[in-house]
Amino acid sequence: MGSAKRYQGGFLSRDRAVLTMLTMVGMLAHSALRSHADNPRPPSRRAPVPDQRSDDDGPVLIDPNAPKDGPDLGSPAVPPGRSRSTPFRPGAAGPSFESIDSNDPTEPTVPEPDRNRSSPGFPRDPFRPHPLAPRTAPPETLRNPGPRGYLPPQVPPEGDYSMASLQRCQDALRRRYGATDRDIPPAEKAEFLQWVLTRYHKAPYHLVHHSVNLPDEPGLPPEYTFGDDVSTWNGALLAAMSYKYAVTRDPETLALIIEIVDGLHLCQQVTGRRGLPARCVLQSDVPVLRANRKYVAPDGTPFHYRSDAAKGTFNQIVAGYALMLMLVSDDLPPETRDRARHDMSEMVTHLLDHKFRITEADGKKTSYGDLTPLIGPISVPFNAQLAYMMVASAYQFPGQDAVAWKMARTEFKRLRQDHHVYFEDPLRVAITPQQAAGGPFVKGMNDRNHVMTASYVGLMLELDAARKMSRLPDRQFLFELGQTMAWTIQQIQSDRNALCNFEWAGLLRDPYVFESIVPAAQRPNALRQLDRLVSEGIEQIRRAPIERFYRTGQKVETREPQWIDAQRPDEVYCWKVGAMNRWEITGPTTNHLSFGTDYLHAYWLMRYFRIAGE
Repeated sequence: MGSAKRYQGGFLSRDRAVLTMLTMVGMLAHSALRSHADNPRPPSRRAPVPDQRSDDDGPVLIDPNAPKDGPDLGSPAVPPGRSRSTPFRPGAAGPSFESIDSNDPTEPTVPEPDRNRSSPGFPRDPFRPHPLAPRTAPPETLRNPGPRGYLPPQVPPEGDYSMASLQRCQDALRRRYGATDRDIPPAEKAEFLQWVLTRYHKAPYHLVHHSVNLPDEPGLPPEYTFGDDVSTWNGALLAAMSYKYAVTRDPETLALIIEIVDGLHLCQQVTGRRGLPARCVLQSDVPVLRANRKYVAPDGTPFHYRSDAAKGTFNQIVAGYALMLMLVSDDLPPETRDRARHDMSEMVTHLLDHKFRITEADGKKTSYGDLTPLIGPISVPFNAQLAYMMVASAYQFPGQDAVAWKMARTEFKRLRQDHHVYFEDPLRVAITPQQAAGGPFVKGMNDRNHVMTASYVGLMLELDAARKMSRLPDRQFLFELGQTMAWTIQQIQSDRNALCNFEWAGLLRDPYVFESIVPAAQRPNALRQLDRLVSEGIEQIRRAPIERFYRTGQKVETREPQWIDAQRPDEVYCWKVGAMNRWEITGPTTNHLSFGTDYLHAYWLMRYFRIAGE
């Protein structure tokens, strides 16, 4: 009983059992192949010491013996014939980057990386021209931000939250630009979806509910509905608004960021467990579906919440905090910045206190909360990337608890310096963590989105630390963690996933990063692939609907990838769903409305990296 869900009373979960069995097979095979030679790990150099020069930036690693590429935070055991300073890049170690439509016989010219840097650190302007930019610049309307204090045409009267009034507003917006949602400029679409989100989905207690029911008549408020992963997608929304603020410095967006941080803080308050966020919180006197645990605020306000936090819950929330602290930290009120750091630190401390098993207040392990990154010396694919990103975030942006930071520092060194948990030599283990997206430990696009985001944020943290330390990013680390993104993109390249495509393209816009992650022989393929991925991501942005009401219908599996406007219109977060399906409408439109965080996340990430060209 329960052997497939948890490790209790001596039972191994199914994933752990499979991993253990395959690992033993791999180790036996490796032993047979390598019995003639022993290649012990070289002794570690003196560990870098934390330098706490900046209270805002948090401690950073300083190694007085560091090479120009940055401090030595650990490398894989060195295969025969390779020096410790040379990154491991055999042809079979990474994906081919071959696009499924890469029949173009003309290979693009790959210029040498720009070495003319104004400082030894990461380039001050990471957005200079790069071969991965689209060959044809999109129209100006794709890039220009909407006006501050945005209001759409035919705004509903004060107090009118009815479905009909919102639909009239949507129709007026379409008429302003043409007949379809694709005619609406993407910048205008982003402003409109944010206006809808703040007017209809944001609760007085600062959580932004991904789904609401709109009333039939004016005078009634929206009904905030139960959702399994409200806090999860608030983490994604925090990332989206952080990108927007980094681009626009819009004060209304900064105000929304502050509210999102407050809402996520409530998610931790209600559970009564240090660092454990609820998945959904609703202000209600009675249980609402799976939000069946009660919490009464100090002022007497009753709430019900759903606990049972999953890996994805932690992943999206911590990623949102980390990106906000990298992009917005200097402009946040001190109390908001401190709250975000504290809450993120508490989440990671929770994991460390419970051996990477998310645990309820009563001591019970949650259903999908096993984030164990290592079994003995062997990395656990998927878990390894998520666990590393979270620990690195807490290490780089500590809260006020010095003990918690020391715990994060110790674990950071274990995962990165001692084990490089996110990367293994494919000649040494049967299952490598970098190929997690195509392995048995992921469940479709949802998990692939999570592992892609975790790896992306882990790399962003390294680039952020390098900028602050005025050093080059660690090439070895960029290569190793970058392979997870490379393999994931190879797996999902036909799914038209704008968010993942832009995360990949955004990082590779910098020549130093591109050169570090993509082996020289594979760069022509990578460029062809990136050109297609970016073009499809931009087309998804253009096609994204502004109307997110549920329309009665059924999902139909397809053999060809579908554009976003052919899929279910009320999908809570479309980048967690594959493209091989369309929504067949069989009935009327209902008053059930979903928010547009998925669009905002992809659009503002694209704008932040200037992927569309400016």
